[in-house]
Amino acid sequence: MSEQPSGFYLSCRNNNIEKVKEYLITITEHEINRLEPNGSTALHAASYNGHDDIVRLLLDKGASTTLKNRYGYTAEQEARTGIIKGLFQQRKKAFIVNKKTGQTYPLNGVKLDPNGVNDAPNTIQFGSIQNSINQLPPIVDLRKDCTTVESQGQINSCVGNALAGAYEYLIKKETGKQIDVSRLFIYFNARAHRSQHIRDEGCYISDAIHILKTKGVCKESYWPYNIAHVNTKPSLNAYKEASPYIVYDRQGIRLNANLQQMKQSLADGYPFAFGLMTYDSFAQSAHNGGHVLMPSQTDKQKGCAGHCMLAVGYNDIHKKFIVRNSYGSHWGDKGYIYIPYEYMSNPHYNQDIWAIRKIAQRNSIQQQTEEQKDQQYVKDNSWFWNLDNNWIKNNFQQFYHFHSVVCIKSQHFHLLNQHHLFGSAGTATSKDQVQDPETAIDDDDCYIEWAG
Repeated sequence: MSEQPSGFYLSCRNNNIEKVKEYLITITEHEINRLEPNGSTALHAASYNGHDDIVRLLLDKGASTTLKNRYGYTAEQEARTGIIKGLFQQRKKAFIVNKKTGQTYPLNGVKLDPNGVNDAPNTIQFGSIQNSINQLPPIVDLRKDCTTVESQGQINSCVGNALAGAYEYLIKKETGKQIDVSRLFIYFNARAHRSQHIRDEGCYISDAIHILKTKGVCKESYWPYNIAHVNTKPSLNAYKEASPYIVYDRQGIRLNANLQQMKQSLADGYPFAFGLMTYDSFAQSAHNGGHVLMPSQTDKQKGCAGHCMLAVGYNDIHKKFIVRNSYGSHWGDKGYIYIPYEYMSNPHYNQDIWAIRKIAQRNSIQQQTEEQKDQQYVKDNSWFWNLDNNWIKNNFQQFYHFHSVVCIKSQHFHLLNQHHLFGSAGTATSKDQVQDPETAIDDDDCYIEWAG
């Protein structure tokens, strides 16, 4: 009698995702990549049969994309659906290349999970907390309360940069203080949450949020942004410093690629991180004032790469979202870009959308018995934004009516500047060295390139 395929292989082939998750708790990388008696690996089976969520899980656990089956094909070559072909494409290193300057900007730093397979515990959907379909202001711009735009450099830390930006925004909105938190702390621990083999291959947004809820984050001075340490575990001192500064919200908030939901979150004062499929058209936003174009058929044929950013506003007049990028202040409009509603509300392009809404709310330390032990440590740290002497009450959400249109009068919302399409980026400066602006750049001078 011939040897039978393993139970793990059969679970992958038959799309038994819960059983596959059980196996992946204890299975080794060698067992994942085992060539079965039929001359195929589990990744080949899932890819050939169109099981995209299982392909995603196997790739996360280190399944080899170069092994060939008995017919000489890799699992990528066996892929039968566009989604699975895209998953393999997203795991390749990708860069935006400026042909004139030779500069490169990394992509594919976000691992996308559109079906919520890897959702953080206690995740809730934004729709379940939305009280009503409110009439929204025509323009929302939260850049005034954003911290300086930073550059991720040549590593795949876009998720860490986006979540640090969201975290810092919530601090600054409540206190008026700019606090730099450690992007590398978030990025390292988000990867370590899923694998002990730390590589600079990006991470899930949900894992970064889980880390903010469980480990917190330290100031950047405790674990600086030195890309030579991208795969180095932060110091014990960094973990100790981070522990009180967690996201106290017990629930991760996930949004759909729904225009109403995304605008509502921003109108409520909460930016959201998202993973976007980008094309060559995205690369043009470097030098055209930050305006992202819809991908053309030619762009789609060339392929796409994922990138995580932070939405901080929208403009109904021009039907675009205001988005904070992580390529430094020389990119786009002082580090910000503008993405069409049509692009952002397409779930094929915008696949993973998350918001954090609470960072150590003033009353949560007093109300939560289990957190009382941290009070003295918090009081000993002067940068904690929750203390009464650091509290700056803002005038957020003061409503007034103008020609029967509900608008919001606040330092956080800015009406359109008649001389600029979206007004000034305000605080969108960068502590990274600003480079000379690029001039006379043709569309073909910036494009996406894949390595491997």
